Amino acid sequence: MSAKVALVQTALSQYANGQIEEFLGILSPTCVWKEPEGGSLSGEWVGPAAILENLFKPLAEAWEWRHVSVDAIYEAPNGKVYVQGVEEGTNRATGKSATSSFTHVLTIDGGQLTSFEHITDTHIFREIEA
Repeated sequence: MSAKVALVQTALSQYANGQIEEFLGILSPTCVWKEPEGGSLSGEWVGPAAILENLFKPLAEAWEWRHVSVDAIYEAPNGKVYVQGVEEGTNRATGKSATSSFTHVLTIDGGQLTSFEHITDTHIFREIEA
């Protein structure tokens, strides 16, 4: 297993176990985080504090994530790490649930996560939020 894949596994475990401070410690100070267009939390944020305030906190307030499963993690020849899986959650305001496949595209440099792109079907989640 490559060091990059191991770092991603550690980060995913920290996030899944609610160790958000530890997870944020893996992000570089200039980490660029992108959420897909069309979602209620679409956008791009730079740095752990901005990611926490503009994404993680609103996400935790709006959604209860029941299950996130990772099906594959691999390092591509271009050096990026790709994570594929399924996320399942319930919107707190509507009580409706959604399940969607996702792909995460991560860039790691110097033992820190420097970019993260979340790719998923935002239409599914927008319908649930309405």
